Amino acid sequence: MVDTVSGSVVRMQSGETRWSGVMIDAAGRILTTSRNLGNAPLGEFTTNDGRTGQAWVVGRNDTLDIALLEPMNTAGNYNFSPLGGEGAMQIDGLILAVGYPQTLNSPMDKRTASIVGLRTDLSSGTRYLQLQVPSTNGLEGGGIFNNIGQLVGTRMTTEQMVRLGLGRAGEFYAMDAKSINDFVLAQLEGGLNIISKADSGSSRSAFPGLPAIYAGVVRDDGVRVSAGSSPVFARIVRAGQPDAWYKSDIFENGVFQISVSAGIKYSNSTVEFWRNQEKAEEIREYSPGFANVMVDLTF
Repeated sequence: MVDTVSGSVVRMQSGETRWSGVMIDAAGRILTTSRNLGNAPLGEFTTNDGRTGQAWVVGRNDTLDIALLEPMNTAGNYNFSPLGGEGAMQIDGLILAVGYPQTLNSPMDKRTASIVGLRTDLSSGTRYLQLQVPSTNGLEGGGIFNNIGQLVGTRMTTEQMVRLGLGRAGEFYAMDAKSINDFVLAQLEGGLNIISKADSGSSRSAFPGLPAIYAGVVRDDGVRVSAGSSPVFARIVRAGQPDAWYKSDIFENGVFQISVSAGIKYSNSTVEFWRNQEKAEEIREYSPGFANVMVDLTF
């Protein structure tokens, strides 16, 4: 089997979480699993030839655990693998499975594997290929490719397949590129945004931390943005901790309000504000304990 695909597979990172993705066009749009993003509207990527950047979420569907991202502020001209799917992959077909293990700086994992089964999620119509291939954390979101270098599937986690009722522990699957081509990609390109509720990680008996509330007006080119337009995200950044993301819709007269209860481990951390692939000029500090912080945002 000819290996022509390594350049299209990228290492993804969001906070301290690392996994894999695949570039599907020269502009560098990335197809990957979505749940590793948490609440973040963007992820960081590193290509096989060392190019790095941030990519904004165009659309995501946590029910199917799939997302489409596009690089921010880059010139494009990336290596990519086109989506296959004109002819459906069959049982006993051979593929090349490529991805990056979760461990930092680990080399790319490439291996030939076979397709041993097919499953269809009747609720969505999405088809999955069952793979006879070892699995390592971080390979989710990586690609499987045919012998002419087409992307014919995106690796899923076992947990995702169990959630759908289609897989069991010890079984490994990829979302079939024909399903991606037929309807999944169009949904993501249209801005579909289904995000599973994040687990707070706190016990029921623990008293919740008092929030810091950041509120103000959002302006774009000096004009207040309209109600219901693209939301604002607060990114809480502290060395040694995964980024924490919080979101606010835009209300009447461009007003936003974000309540942050990140806890003591984020004491004296930096608060950035993001919207539409841009970071606001303004930054603030976060410390646990109730506070009202007024901040008008300029984009």
